[in-house]
Amino acid sequence: MNNLGTVAADLRRVFRSGVTRPLSWRRHQLQQLRLMLVEREAECFKALKTDLNKAPQEAYTSEIATLLAEIDHSLKHLKRWAAPKRVSAPLSSMPAKCYTVAEPLGVVLVFGAWNYPIQLSLSPVVAALAAGNCVLVKPSELSPASFALMAEYLPQYLDDNAFVVTEGDVTVATQLLEQRFDHIFYTGGANVG
Repeated sequence: MNNLGTVAADLRRVFRSGVTRPLSWRRHQLQQLRLMLVEREAECFKALKTDLNKAPQEAYTSEIATLLAEIDHSLKHLKRWAAPKRVSAPLSSMPAKCYTVAEPLGVVLVFGAWNYPIQLSLSPVVAALAAGNCVLVKPSELSPASFALMAEYLPQYLDDNAFVVTEGDVTVATQLLEQRFDHIFYTGGANVG
């Protein structure tokens, strides 16, 4: 794992290289995340049973199926979301044609939650990858089996130059927040937020 003091800067270098911008890269990352959820479904069930005593049916419905549907939705709409959108041109610019172009933000930090540890860690990852960003995800330390699953398998399936999983408690979270991120996803209470 990268040094916490430089992890955001390392991800920013990868982002600036342009590797995450092509739709082909984004599509591949989403397909790989989907593949991980399908191939490692039994391990997900086991981790969720260990952490939260979730039955396989509940684990599938509340975490895995939700993510699969979100990935499928993103894959279906990715090209349209990334396409330039025509907007009206100001009269002073006529006969110009104007467009808005969706651009990736850069480096995204995701703080996962303990109560839906896989779904609430990976749902923001789906959005961040679809948008062409590099991602650092810190799953909740209160769901150690789910964290261990993500730490083991995500680097095997996703581009480990553009995606990092880190572990730790509030001390690690504080160190991460000392770095510059372009967007932060957080699910939890207002006091911590």
